[in-house]
Amino acid sequence: MNQLLPAKLCTLHPRFGTPYISIIASSLIVSVLILWTFSDLVVMDIILYGAGLSLEFLALLTLRIKEPCANALSGSP
Repeated sequence: MNQLLPAKLCTLHPRFGTPYISIIASSLIVSVLILWTFSDLVVMDIILYGAGLSLEFLALLTLRIKEPCANALSGSP
């Protein structure tokens, strides 16, 4: 397991072998999302996507400040 989620969410159903706690949690979250209109959901998606990109850019700047001589292409063939 890669441990990206808490272990409780990864609990497998004994009969079907599916992560049933994750399925129930996802269903509950989606059930709450029906309270908003589609346009509101699109706006939330754009804002969250932009926030993720901003964090990614800040991480890049932080890395460049802390390690200015690091080779940016070290993982490329």
